[in-house]
Amino acid sequence: MLEGRCPYADVAYLHRFLNRFRRTELANVCLSCELQPRQGVKDLDFLTSASGTKRDVITKMLDVFFPFGVTYDDLALMDLFYVQARSAKKWTALELVGIGDTAKSQISEPPDLTRRLSKGLRLFFEHHIVTVKFNGLLWTRLLIRDQRAVRTALVPTATNSHVVFLVHYPHTANVLTTSVPAVYTDYLQQGIMTAFQC
Repeated sequence: MLEGRCPYADVAYLHRFLNRFRRTELANVCLSCELQPRQGVKDLDFLTSASGTKRDVITKMLDVFFPFGVTYDDLALMDLFYVQARSAKKWTALELVGIGDTAKSQISEPPDLTRRLSKGLRLFFEHHIVTVKFNGLLWTRLLIRDQRAVRTALVPTATNSHVVFLVHYPHTANVLTTSVPAVYTDYLQQGIMTAFQC
């Protein structure tokens, strides 16, 4: 599983990533994702100030919150926040068959789902998983690193990785998933079946 800081701080990529948010949402991103400002920074009024452009706010955010690069977890949490806030993604519903009531109720907390899903996928590809609970649902962001990608290119881009979102309704046999590249579909289904013991 990929962990730690991304090996380089690609400022252009982070600008594009944060530019998806409305200017008014940027303060909520920092609060909801529990981003920590670098040591010594006390004034965060720039997030709610009416002065300056959205680009100025993003540049200041990168300086204040990510002076040494972004962590995989920070990136994932911001991506999950975006998908929860407003997603135009197409979702596919999966029904898990063959699990008893006991197995369904075992996965109701984010660490359990993250651990089990990672265990089911680690044999197939490098990945990074973050799961959060939002409105009683378990939201998971799965980053699949393309095995053919350059070893140092771990920051997710359209060319070196794939991001899949899963939503699980605890105590049910229902899982929603966004589109999965065909080459990974069987592996992801196997990982889900392993995680939910079905």
